[in-house]
Amino acid sequence: MASLTIHSSTTVFPAHPTPIATLSFSESDQIKPWTHSPTVYVYRSPAVTTSAVVESLRNSLSQMLVPYYPLAGRLHWIGGGRLELHCCSAGAQLIEASSTATLDDYGDFSPTDALRELAPKVDYSTPIEELPEKTVESIVLPFHDRSVLQPQKPLRPPRFDHREYDNPAFLLGCSDAKEERKKESIPTLLKLSKEQVEKLKKRANSNIVTQLDELPSRPYTRYESIAGHMWVCACKARSTGDNSQPTMVRVAVDVRRRLGTPVPNNFTGNSTLVAVTPKCQFGDLISQPLSYAAGKIREGTWKITDEYARSALDFLASQEDISWVRTSYHTKVKVEAPFWGNPNLSLGSWMSLPLYEADFGWGKPCYVGPATLNADGKSFIMPAPDNDGGLIIAIRLQKKHMDDFKRHFYEDL
Repeated sequence: MASLTIHSSTTVFPAHPTPIATLSFSESDQIKPWTHSPTVYVYRSPAVTTSAVVESLRNSLSQMLVPYYPLAGRLHWIGGGRLELHCCSAGAQLIEASSTATLDDYGDFSPTDALRELAPKVDYSTPIEELPEKTVESIVLPFHDRSVLQPQKPLRPPRFDHREYDNPAFLLGCSDAKEERKKESIPTLLKLSKEQVEKLKKRANSNIVTQLDELPSRPYTRYESIAGHMWVCACKARSTGDNSQPTMVRVAVDVRRRLGTPVPNNFTGNSTLVAVTPKCQFGDLISQPLSYAAGKIREGTWKITDEYARSALDFLASQEDISWVRTSYHTKVKVEAPFWGNPNLSLGSWMSLPLYEADFGWGKPCYVGPATLNADGKSFIMPAPDNDGGLIIAIRLQKKHMDDFKRHFYEDL
């Protein structure tokens, strides 16, 4: 087993004075994890010394913390499971470590326990105001004002039934997901070439199954096609023979362009809200053309209009304690939180993120992805490193379902 040695741990401060202020979070911020998001950026060994690499990262981080000064702040609990951010120039942590492992030892970089070892361990029993904020690298001047996603005052009652925050489907004969939570699950990475992606998209747009009249008639996107394919494959892998088993998919929708007053592209808060598909049955998803599943994905996301998003923010603001809504892809969540494992899926998309543009002077990364996925049913769809139109899917499923899922994933292309 590879060993990891920590050589130094330092606090990096902004290179210049930054505003001292308290930043209030929107409700869409509050429902996201307050923990760090372990992400791995893998680079080939550069033709410079390790000390030069660390110094470059330290300088870049220090410069970045000037425009992105909230990332040098500290979180504080304010009651009701909610947080605010004290922008206090407390700095961000930079850890230098080395491993006896080689890149080849990590295989395809599936988010296994071995890969998780590369991410810093954080003691979350430490008072939250002592924990450094997460850090990012960017050259775009940020827009920090969360008021663009704050509910109106006085608070209005929700105008829609926000079932996206209810429990999803359970296994037939079960009234909760307690037993499913206990079952062993494993992660994997699946790769699709540009040709395979286009093949799936073409199949989703042939033999169209009639959907709701109000849905747009444009062709299904890459995401809708792949998400639909994953949903069908999961149903096949999990099926015990009862076609009436209900199932749902949860997705994150970027609302910046869906609001009446658009949110700037350089907005640094969380601009995504949760959407869910209608409850479907295994039998229909398995027997119908791929366009059926893709259409149900669209049906879930298309309803996130300006009015629906504002209603969702009002619904979240009306919760006395928001802890039960908060989700996590990276750490264990409370048992009471909705469980999106068997027979459901939770599909995230990093397809539009410029993951491979993080060049610190020694070239672009050869892989970027999550260091961990925490539960059955969680998945991210990501761009491939060579930027040729291919995609990588990180997914975690119950161990007993994984082989069948992978088989259907490729055989049914």
